[in-house]
Amino acid sequence: MKSQHIERRYVSFNPPERGDENPEALLRGTLVRFGDRATIAGFTEEFLPGSIPTLPTDVILNRQHERLFPLARTPETLKLERTDEGIYVEADLSRTAAARQAYEDVQAGLLSGLSIEFRCLKDEWSGTHRRIKHAVVTDIGLVDRPAYPDSEISKRAGLPSEKAIPWDLLF
Repeated sequence: MKSQHIERRYVSFNPPERGDENPEALLRGTLVRFGDRATIAGFTEEFLPGSIPTLPTDVILNRQHERLFPLARTPETLKLERTDEGIYVEADLSRTAAARQAYEDVQAGLLSGLSIEFRCLKDEWSGTHRRIKHAVVTDIGLVDRPAYPDSEISKRAGLPSEKAIPWDLLF
């Protein structure tokens, strides 16, 4: 079934503890973990392995999917990587008031997840369970309510290809 509308899904992360001595703001986290299930408006859904075959060359990380508050953009300050387990994000947040506010909101626990905005090109349903077979990423949001709460993320640096560990938000 093809969908022409944009959909958003959220995954959680644990904010790090950090003092203000480091001006760098580096975000690392899991955008999609293949096989994780989310409950959305009365149905469950999961992204299947291979469901995002092409990573976007121009995508923006913003706050709550609000395009007025961009925080990073591919390829300069936002990197995406696909592994067998999922899609991972690394963002060097911009040095703007919006990024500083996002950082403070993460520290305060107000923003607690990453969200994928996507177009579904192919899916299959089994009762009330949706399996996404092919999707295109259109946007990434730093959000307050993640839809995929079971994704594990640890406070470790490095791309998955450099170290085989999940990511976290590191400032």
